[in-house]
Amino acid sequence: MRVKYSRAVERRRGLLKESKGFFGANRKRYRIAKPMVERAMANRTESRKNLKRSIHSLWIIRLNAFARKHSLSYSKLLALLKLGKIGLNRKMLSYLAVSYPEVLERVIQSKERVEEKRYA
Repeated sequence: MRVKYSRAVERRRGLLKESKGFFGANRKRYRIAKPMVERAMANRTESRKNLKRSIHSLWIIRLNAFARKHSLSYSKLLALLKLGKIGLNRKMLSYLAVSYPEVLERVIQSKERVEEKRYA
């Protein structure tokens, strides 16, 4: 049986497919495209991590804004929620703070009363 192309050619074709969208020789020539594709993959991974990091910081910023509006600090807000055994994560808490602030306000008010009784 005749071999039409080797495994190396197949690997090169795969790498050149990965370089789709690059400009000029960065897309067409294997020796030039290989480091470009490797760098693009590294940047792609880094960008995913940065996106997750920035979204997490956005949740914290939203919660802090909500807490400051109610004359609390972010850490005291989380302490109140922990005291009340409310196990929502920061994503859900920030969603509540933006979409349904009255729900989170009621939770805070009830927990502040509990804290007042505890220290009275």
